[in-house]
Amino acid sequence: MKVQCLNSSSIKTRNLIKKTFAELINEKKQLEKITVTELVKKAELTRSTFYTHYDNIYEVAHDYELQTIDLLCNEDLKLYSKEDIINYFDNIIQCLKDNEETYRLLLSANESLLFLEKLKKNCR
Repeated sequence: MKVQCLNSSSIKTRNLIKKTFAELINEKKQLEKITVTELVKKAELTRSTFYTHYDNIYEVAHDYELQTIDLLCNEDLKLYSKEDIINYFDNIIQCLKDNEETYRLLLSANESLLFLEKLKKNCR
């Protein structure tokens, strides 16, 4: 990813790009049919703003995948007790609630099967 220092403005911009991407993937059902032009138009951003944060549409999809896999397969988390497990699932549930609309959009697209394969591979 291009932006190295994520300040609050960069985080908001990246979240807007990812949210708009999720809406487009729900409409188009295929990643290959989404263009940077339509994404920036729908998000009301300039192309240069998009390219400040991402190189292409596939990088946005990859960012989403990494974010979700990190959430579900947190290797730093040690599950030694019942409280650890409860906290783990509480964190996942809260994240899913906070981003419910976006995850619903992403999981309704055809590419969700590819994500599930990556998730199975990374959570072993």
